Amino acid sequence: METRTRTFLLAFCLAGFWIGVFVCWFAGPPVVWALTTLGSDACNGVSDAAIRAQAWQNMGVIGLACGFYGLPIVFLVLMSFVQTAREPRPFPRAAVVLYLVSITMTAAISYGDAVGCGGGDLRAFPPFVSLLLSTVSVVSNVCLVVVSIFTARAYVMEPD
Repeated sequence: METRTRTFLLAFCLAGFWIGVFVCWFAGPPVVWALTTLGSDACNGVSDAAIRAQAWQNMGVIGLACGFYGLPIVFLVLMSFVQTAREPRPFPRAAVVLYLVSITMTAAISYGDAVGCGGGDLRAFPPFVSLLLSTVSVVSNVCLVVVSIFTARAYVMEPD
C-alpha cells in the first residue's frame, strides 16, 4: 500500500476513533440512560408481566446503544490493519474483550433497572448481584477507555 494512502487511512481511523470516544463514550451514556429509564409513575398499577415486557422492549434500544458505543472499537480495529512500513500492528484483543464485557454488563444492568421499575418491589437480581454487576461495569468501562486510548496512541506513534 502506498504511503499517502496509508497515512490517509490512519488519519481517518484516528479522527473517527477520537470523535467516537468523545461522542459515544462521554455523551452517549446519559442519552441511553434517559431513553431506557422507566419513571416510577409509569409503574404504578402495572402488572409484573407488563413491566418485564417493557424491559425486553428496552433491550432493542440497549442493543442499538451498544453498537453505537462500539464505534471507537471499530476504528481501533481498523487502525490495527493499517500496516506501517516498519512493522505490523497487533490486534487490540484487550480492548475488544473489555468492550464485550462492558456491553454485557450494560445490558444486564439496564434490564435489571427496567424490571426494578424505579425502585419498585419487583427485583431482577438480588442486591449483591446488582452491586457486583455495577462494580464490574464501572471497572471494565474505565479499563476499556484507558486501554483503547493507549492502544490508539501506540498505533499512531512510530517506533524509533
